[in-house]
Amino acid sequence: MCSIFRKAKKLLFNNWVYLFPLFVSLLAGLLLFIYSKQAPNLNKVLHNSLSFRDAAPWGQLGDFFGGILNPIISLFTLLIATMVWKLQKSELAVTQKALQEQAKTSEQQRQEQRFFDLLGLYQRTVDSITYVDRISDSVNSPAVLSIGKQAFSHWLGRGFPTEVEGFLRYGISDRQFYRPDATTYKLSEEMLIKTWNSCDAASQFDHYFRVVFRLLTESENLLKEQHFRYVKLLRAQLNRSELTILGLNIWLDEEGKKMIPLIAKYGLLKHLPNGHLRTQLANSIPHLIFGRKSA
Repeated sequence: MCSIFRKAKKLLFNNWVYLFPLFVSLLAGLLLFIYSKQAPNLNKVLHNSLSFRDAAPWGQLGDFFGGILNPIISLFTLLIATMVWKLQKSELAVTQKALQEQAKTSEQQRQEQRFFDLLGLYQRTVDSITYVDRISDSVNSPAVLSIGKQAFSHWLGRGFPTEVEGFLRYGISDRQFYRPDATTYKLSEEMLIKTWNSCDAASQFDHYFRVVFRLLTESENLLKEQHFRYVKLLRAQLNRSELTILGLNIWLDEEGKKMIPLIAKYGLLKHLPNGHLRTQLANSIPHLIFGRKSA
């Protein structure tokens, strides 16, 4: 019984707008019945209804119905107007929210597209790097052209100075090493800095360093709270040769030291292979972080 009552109550509540005209019609019929019992002039009104010879009884009947039904109908009209206003207000709020979400999504897509444009610029920069390697030291030996990431690996294999190669193998040491020309040297940090700045690393990779620096600089402004997640895409594309050259550059080159805060912020050297360079960077640049937890 209670269930039937609740269903009936819910039906009436949800459909009262449609049931109200029926209610008014029933009320009008009830009023007409009451008036017929109480008004002595009703028979006269009905008798003269076609001729309208006496309008006074009709006025009394109209006043009776109008005085009772008009406030009810006015209240119904007010309720309908209020419902329409609330509905429009609700729809406007939903529309505004949808527009805000759409604007937010569009802005995020624009920012992501800008970042991927920078990532594409990084890839094009890598592809533009070349290195010409000769099979032997003879002038007439055939040359092999390396392009892109392969050029990084081949440059580390044959293009960088002997002293830097010695450091990567043995670390900083006071022992005597022999150059190909039979002269000796010691692997000190000062000697490595001088050697690095005198080789062709700057001219070979300077545009590459600038693009990486710009990409890291712009990431937070473009991607806001998502920037760490997207920089991982760059970090995942760096091979061992790139990481080694970046590590040497921020350690041995004064211009390269400008990248230290950004590399520390994003843990860009997280996958730098274990070895003397990683150990030296951890000792020489204490705030350099290899793979921050938040990155």
